[in-house]
Amino acid sequence: MARIKRISVLVVALGVLMPFGAIAEENDEEVVKTGFFTKDLFVRGEHVSIRAEVDGDVVAIGGEVDVRSGTTGDVIAMGGNISLDGQVGGEILSAGGEIEIDGIVNGGTVAIGGHVDIDGKITGPVLAVGGQVTTDGTIDRDLKILGGRVFHEAVVNGDLLIAAGDARLSETSVVMGKVWITGGRAAVRGMVAGNLRVAARRIVIAGEVTGDVNLDGVDIEVLPSAVIHGNFIYSSPSEANIHADAKIAGDVAFHRTEAPRHAVGFAFAAVGFVSLMAVGGVILLGTILLLLCPSASIAAARNVGARPWAALGLGFAILVTVPVVIVILMVSVIGIPLAIFLIGLYVLIKMAGLLVLSTAVGMRIMRLFGKTCGDTFWPKLGVLVIGVLTVFIIALIPVVGVIALLIAWVIGTGALGLKVHNAYCCAPS
Repeated sequence: MARIKRISVLVVALGVLMPFGAIAEENDEEVVKTGFFTKDLFVRGEHVSIRAEVDGDVVAIGGEVDVRSGTTGDVIAMGGNISLDGQVGGEILSAGGEIEIDGIVNGGTVAIGGHVDIDGKITGPVLAVGGQVTTDGTIDRDLKILGGRVFHEAVVNGDLLIAAGDARLSETSVVMGKVWITGGRAAVRGMVAGNLRVAARRIVIAGEVTGDVNLDGVDIEVLPSAVIHGNFIYSSPSEANIHADAKIAGDVAFHRTEAPRHAVGFAFAAVGFVSLMAVGGVILLGTILLLLCPSASIAAARNVGARPWAALGLGFAILVTVPVVIVILMVSVIGIPLAIFLIGLYVLIKMAGLLVLSTAVGMRIMRLFGKTCGDTFWPKLGVLVIGVLTVFIIALIPVVGVIALLIAWVIGTGALGLKVHNAYCCAPS
């Protein structure tokens, strides 16, 4: 947890300070660092190369970033092409066009890019997101992958979760925990020590599975090389093509489904799950804000009724201008870290704006029943929950709900902005 907090602080500092040149030791076209550093190392340039031992954290930003050194802390890398090697004592956080991670990592790893290639030995959990993701080496904890095409060849001592258009587990892959795959096509070779669950249109099983296999697809094939020690359960519009030489020790159970309904069911389940997560996330964020700023959300919510047109105008201005600023910063290249920071801040502001509008709706509903909000935590939380549920129920109405949710975001954001402006103007100089 301490490392995660430290990474968050570094990312925020990176986004805020980089445009002013305050955090980078260099700003040349090509920056090369060698030797030994006893403090955190911040480097920026068109071509960044680090061949140093660092007793601290490393932050590197550039068109091309090449870090091949040992560090006792975390490594944060952002750029077009990123190559990380050596020994890392902490976590790795990387974002770029092409990312290659090798060496030894004693913490977790997050890689977000167009093409992500992960190798070496990683002690902590790994999250990889990209258009194409390739994994190799050894990962001691869980591996989660979200990508267009996924090629998995690594040894994973935890669980493996993949969401991809095309997911392939090679003959050399080993997963000691469970494997969950969802996507368009999935091919499972290699060895799975736990249970295997796959939901995809096209599924091929050709490896060894110690546990049970549960498949949900349209076209399912079990090749001669497949060895399943547990039960084989599958749901499909037609029977699976199971080769006679395939070995299945447990029971085989077939549940016939209809493909169109099957797809619709998945879609509704996904929408329902996302909706529940969104409601829970908004309520959780609102609870945190109530604990940190007990009266702020109530005061901002009063602006919705007292100054609705001002809130609408300011909210619309924020809605339009902030994305424009983000685009300008992204185009400038040097402002990319600040743009990333603004994206996160923008999402947080919109969430807070939705909370303000939900609180206003909850207060109005309470007044209809002759009740007031109260000054303690629990009544305020009750008002928030009522408002959030009401807003999300309205949002489920086709077309009208989406428009209502957009207006709620705009007005709530504007009301929050008015509250911040009033607090700033009234603050003692």
